[in-house]
Amino acid sequence: MGEGDVRHTDQAAIMIQKRQRGMSTRKALMSVQEACKVPGVKTRECAWALLSTAINERCPVKFFPCTSSEDCVAALQEARTSRTPVAIQFSCGDSHEFAGEGLENDQFQAAQLGAVSGAFLVRHLAPAYGATVLLHVNCQEAELPWLSGLLELDECFLAEKGEPMFSSFSVQLPSWKIKEYKTFFDKIKSRGSPLQVSLVDDADPSVLLPLSDRLFAPTAYAPSESVAKVAVFSAKSYDIEWLRNANKSQGRPAKLFFHDLLLSEKTVHLATGCFAVCAFVNDDVNEAVVKAMKKKGVKLIALRCAGFNNVDLDQVRDSRLKVCRVPAYSPDAVSEHAVALMCSLNRKIPQAWRKTQSGNFTLDGQLGFDMLGKRVGIVGTGKIGSITARILKRGFGCEVVGYDKFKNPYIMNEEPEGLGIPYVELDELFATCDIISLHAPLLPATKHMINAEAINNMKKGVIIVNTSRGGLIDTRALLEGLKSHRVSAAGLDVYEDEGDYFFEDCSQEMIDDDILARLLTFPNVTLTAHQAFF
Repeated sequence: MGEGDVRHTDQAAIMIQKRQRGMSTRKALMSVQEACKVPGVKTRECAWALLSTAINERCPVKFFPCTSSEDCVAALQEARTSRTPVAIQFSCGDSHEFAGEGLENDQFQAAQLGAVSGAFLVRHLAPAYGATVLLHVNCQEAELPWLSGLLELDECFLAEKGEPMFSSFSVQLPSWKIKEYKTFFDKIKSRGSPLQVSLVDDADPSVLLPLSDRLFAPTAYAPSESVAKVAVFSAKSYDIEWLRNANKSQGRPAKLFFHDLLLSEKTVHLATGCFAVCAFVNDDVNEAVVKAMKKKGVKLIALRCAGFNNVDLDQVRDSRLKVCRVPAYSPDAVSEHAVALMCSLNRKIPQAWRKTQSGNFTLDGQLGFDMLGKRVGIVGTGKIGSITARILKRGFGCEVVGYDKFKNPYIMNEEPEGLGIPYVELDELFATCDIISLHAPLLPATKHMINAEAINNMKKGVIIVNTSRGGLIDTRALLEGLKSHRVSAAGLDVYEDEGDYFFEDCSQEMIDDDILARLLTFPNVTLTAHQAFF
């Protein structure tokens, strides 16, 4: 880079530095555009200017992953419409898809040619769209051979055009690999290109340390000092309080954005620029939402719940995102809530409370039964199911049986090592149990496992308790079972269409869901608002 280029680069840097403080987003954008028009300032200098502005958060650079020519055109159209610079990222897996068919036997070669093809397309189209574009390359340790070959191709472009094709680079690898690749990183830095090396967690290589907006400052070989942004959906006051407290205790706290809205196709735009999305039980992480998150740069979906039936795992896998969940939060609380519902229904506690509140102290209609010796069926014998079984057997003296596709040794083993509870077939459990408690996950195989046929096969007067997922029960069939007295009572902490109502105050509104409204009229139904975990 000659003396004139250095001088013009300084002009661009000074121009932006002078305008970074106290300016509006529009003026900040204008400063970037003016800097990019300075004669002699080539692509990499424009990249520095874009990154400098983005880091100061005066003018966010919109991020687009590149998986196809349609993605490139969409990014350029966004740049033209919003008058905002765009950063288009090329990664090994996505570039391999961009390359098309015919190179399946050499993944790295296909990905290299794919990235170059995509970059040429963007370079060719950008002037027509009047777009300021930063071409960014991202790779993991296993993909460094791809990046090495890509740099060789880019050197040819640099020799011919006088500027590199790709403007900035980021690499993720374990900390102990830094020195091994130092020479390689020096080669990238010698080009004058921004480089960010982000360290992965040694305990779990799939977890990246926080990155910000996928935009990388021209720093040395060190973990990113940027603050990870996390969009928290369905956030209530208690979520905000506890997540903020937990976040403060971290060595590198994230920047949390709380939204009192369900995650859906209409609200996913709120995750733009975030490293992670934190979702709850009724957030809809469907195919369209996952695709949108991928395009907006989201890397991680963090579920603050145990169930994952609301997540399209196939699309998550195809989009190369990560999902984590809370595998067993407060299992004792859920188990205790299930038993509390059983006792409440048996002893008719809600009816007794209403009667005494109105001054009626008679015992008419309050007769219950002894739990001792009653046969209780546990459907799903994981952590929560096994704790419920233990409470009922050892605490109440119930005869407990279990059903699960996957047998739990703690359930089967003889006491004292285990509970000594036998497994039976589901039909036998339905036909012989006085109480049935559901603790199974909601999967295609378990959806509406409590249906009209199952209820007709149940012991007359059965009590059904569900603290797992609403979709396990066909609610219409349950209503018919209650009306026919086949089911004597139901204790529900979940409802299959709860999303529009649970966790919200609907006391001043009409409930439009006819099934839910009908369910609430039954005196022998106790419904709580998905609070068992709380």
